Amino acid sequence: MKKACEIKFDKKPAKKNFNKKHKKLLEHNKEAFEKSKQKFLAKAKDDFIKSNLEGHNGFDINSELGRDYITDMLFAMDFALKNRRAMSRAEARKKHKLC
Repeated sequence: MKKACEIKFDKKPAKKNFNKKHKKLLEHNKEAFEKSKQKFLAKAKDDFIKSNLEGHNGFDINSELGRDYITDMLFAMDFALKNRRAMSRAEARKKHKLC
């Protein structure tokens, strides 16, 4: 879910907003401007992810990423089931081992 939110985050509006509000900083200290902008964008991205995770937004199932995600989850579920069966059989063999 977090990866889906990271991909959905559009930093263009945040950049535009930051640039507009901090024109004077850019004129006086470009290095400080860039550092501040990176921190601002990182926080904007974190805030976006946090707010979207609360709503459980994920990948669009019709997108390539959505289909890949579903395929991966089906594989993981199948693996977990087979692993559980193997572990149960191994445990049963230990308990009912004939001398």
